[in-house]
Amino acid sequence: HRFCQVPSYGNGVIWRFTNNASEMKRLAARDFKDILQCAMPVFEGLFPAGHDEVVQSLLFRFAQWHALVKLRMHLETTLSVLDETFQRLLRQLCKLRDFTCTTFATMELPKEKSARERNAAR
Repeated sequence: HRFCQVPSYGNGVIWRFTNNASEMKRLAARDFKDILQCAMPVFEGLFPAGHDEVVQSLLFRFAQWHALVKLRMHLETTLSVLDETFQRLLRQLCKLRDFTCTTFATMELPKEKSARERNAAR
């Protein structure tokens, strides 16, 4: 519900979040872009110290990678920066997996379990 507290910005830059963003239902491409752009302040402070820094850094790396991928024309330098950014993103994902994910007990929702089983049956 924190996404719903984010006001719209500019003329179509960031739209108001009307749906529960965590449900990830009926989203357009612009919604994913807006979620990524607003994720850092929305997630700030949700995790204990140490873990919050890992999550914030990961969100920053995703936003940085997304901005580079969206460039319409790449040069050798931008491709080099994109590769370096992707490597940093991978390292940050591993840090999240090894440090943060192991700290919190999580469980699969029944809805997620049934979707996974349906996909595995195909």
